[in-house]
Amino acid sequence: APAVRAEFHIPYQAAPQRPSCGLKTGGYFRPEYPEVAERLDQETLDWLVRTYPVLGWGDMDPRVFRPKPLPGADRLDGFRYDTARRNMEIEAVFHFGPRGGNGTLIEEMLPLDGSRLLTVNRGSRNLSVINTSRPDVDAVIPSPRGLRSFEINLPSQELYLLERDASGMLVWSLKDYLLTDTLFLDFNPGAVLLSRDGRFLYLTDEARGDLVRLDLTRPADSPARRSVPAAAPWLLAEDRNSGILLLTGLSDGRVLLFDPAAFSRLGREFSLGAPVLAWCAPAEGKAMFLAAGGCERSSVYSLTSGEGELALKKLADIGGAVFTLGTDSRGERLCALSGRELYSLDPSDYSTPAQRSLPADPQRVLPGGSKVHVTAGMDWLLTLDDNLQGRIRQTQVEFGPGPLVEREGALWVANGLSSSITV
Repeated sequence: APAVRAEFHIPYQAAPQRPSCGLKTGGYFRPEYPEVAERLDQETLDWLVRTYPVLGWGDMDPRVFRPKPLPGADRLDGFRYDTARRNMEIEAVFHFGPRGGNGTLIEEMLPLDGSRLLTVNRGSRNLSVINTSRPDVDAVIPSPRGLRSFEINLPSQELYLLERDASGMLVWSLKDYLLTDTLFLDFNPGAVLLSRDGRFLYLTDEARGDLVRLDLTRPADSPARRSVPAAAPWLLAEDRNSGILLLTGLSDGRVLLFDPAAFSRLGREFSLGAPVLAWCAPAEGKAMFLAAGGCERSSVYSLTSGEGELALKKLADIGGAVFTLGTDSRGERLCALSGRELYSLDPSDYSTPAQRSLPADPQRVLPGGSKVHVTAGMDWLLTLDDNLQGRIRQTQVEFGPGPLVEREGALWVANGLSSSITV
């Protein structure tokens, strides 16, 4: 079969803070970051670590990683997998830290390439490069001012990193994990995107209301600027098929389109009609998905490209504020979380989405195959059928489970409050 590639590219940028919707926060350790920040410094875990040694740093040697042996494991590094059992088995648990506070408040986990993952660690203000073949932590990329967004250039093995309140961009090598360059600017960039041909670097200047383009083949040239009428902050994405650049105003839901050749705004635009709450794009699919709305109601949309023409379609209306979306690798199943409600739908079918109430506060959702996986509560991975019927299977993981990645038949669960990953 021909290889399927991602139609839309969305570089990493910090998600908008979810609306509180008048809800009272519950226990000290709930891993919703706006809630944790009410009890901690905005970007660190100093108070929590100092008061509660439950994070497991007390008996750790000064390395970045140490495997945690599992009872009954056949291998010394703790890996095991029982193919005769139908229930999920824990293959391994490995812990970060304590070097530089690495791995605290793991906010996101993203595939980097075939053998590496990248975790965004909000509490320790850095990125961790995870080697999935060992597994081990290959490197730590610091972001002392606090990470705002980043872009990955795999052909050149570079990572472009933007920090908060910094007039420039850091360039890190993904070969030896050294800082190789600093791009000094006269503004504080918010989002960054590398064009599909690798020639242009797009940055947002939200203070001036401009989209900025740098020609990497002619670095001495002055950056080009275009005014952006959408309300900042903005989300950048690219249609890899046509090269069209998409800029979305997160607070007003306005989606503007830019012609990459002329670097001019196209006449057509879209409106979600409400603030953007969440977004995602499948690794091999032909669409990107967005949720917009407020505390009373949200709408889920798909943005697709065909024959050079972009189309926005509303897929479903959902009660409450959607705080995260998840899709399988091909974009054939889309899930949304709102409060304790899980919704599952087929983007090609406009019927009412399946809905299921969950027994604990969910964090992230990842559909794949015929299953839907949800991290929830303090230490649970919930597994449901894709139609959300039948029994909810519960697997206990580590403290504060959040982001999920599936690769080579295994789930990688980042435990945001225990500085660990469960495989």
